[in-house]
Amino acid sequence: MFINNQPLGEINNNSFLPTDIFICSSSFENRCKAIPESIDPANIVRALILKNVNIGEVQENADYLSNLFTDKAHFINVSTQSCIETADNIADAIVPSISNTSLSSVVIDITTFTHESLLVLINILNKFKHQKLSITLLYTSAIEYSTDKKAIEDKWLSSGVSGIRTVLGYSGDVKPLNKTHLIMFVGYESSRSSKIIELIEPSIISLGYGEAGTSTNSNHEEASSYFHTVVEEMAKKHAKVYPFPFSCSNPYDVKKKIIEQCSIDKNANIVVAPMNTKLSTIGVGLAALELGTIQLCYAPAIQYNTDHYSKPGNTFSAFKLNF
Repeated sequence: MFINNQPLGEINNNSFLPTDIFICSSSFENRCKAIPESIDPANIVRALILKNVNIGEVQENADYLSNLFTDKAHFINVSTQSCIETADNIADAIVPSISNTSLSSVVIDITTFTHESLLVLINILNKFKHQKLSITLLYTSAIEYSTDKKAIEDKWLSSGVSGIRTVLGYSGDVKPLNKTHLIMFVGYESSRSSKIIELIEPSIISLGYGEAGTSTNSNHEEASSYFHTVVEEMAKKHAKVYPFPFSCSNPYDVKKKIIEQCSIDKNANIVVAPMNTKLSTIGVGLAALELGTIQLCYAPAIQYNTDHYSKPGNTFSAFKLNF
């Protein structure tokens, strides 16, 4: 099943509802409310809501989501400062529930997860891939990003990088004497992407650009092209660059493209930095789980454009998660 840009008002008519468990993430983005408030609470038995405890701006929307599902709602505290804390709390909340053999359905709104917490969740779910469990991922795009800026070159979602770390569960197979091949999926955050290149110092860079017609919203294609060009020009100063197209909306295309790029130098350490849509990040996780040799990295931002990050859309995409 793959649904693309269906009106949110029709979400309750789909076969993935009702569900035993609904998982979503609160955020400073009002977009985190779009899917949850469109779902009839009667279609959900239990709601698990991720809440970043170190980002104070999420509290208002966290309370809103909790009130939507009343006594069905349970918070999972996560942190952009600690991947271990995030992984432990997600596992503690989800594993006991999914271990229940009578469970048949899980629906996850991935829209406002951080890339890191989303990858951690996918790794946990992978451990139940042999269980007869239907897992559906939902995503709603933004009509506009960086809503306070009109000129593309002025738009920003986050700034600064507090460091770079390996995503827990995706350490790959790194050989210290081998050169590094960085595979990067560029989005709006060109400054963070550039900083990752500087910190990793790769010998080879595969730089993904969103293929025309695959964006989660056509409004973003011009900006995506601009920011890809900015990062590509910077990357050429550091390493050999191999641009490649990928689908911003199809995770299984992303998985395929990563496997193809890995063949450029089969002796290099492969490091992947997902900086595009959450849908493409799912593809990154699936590729890493299948190959086992890929290391995934995450660079937490120092500051987010919390007041003007995005404007929510009124459609959603959905697909079945197949490991």
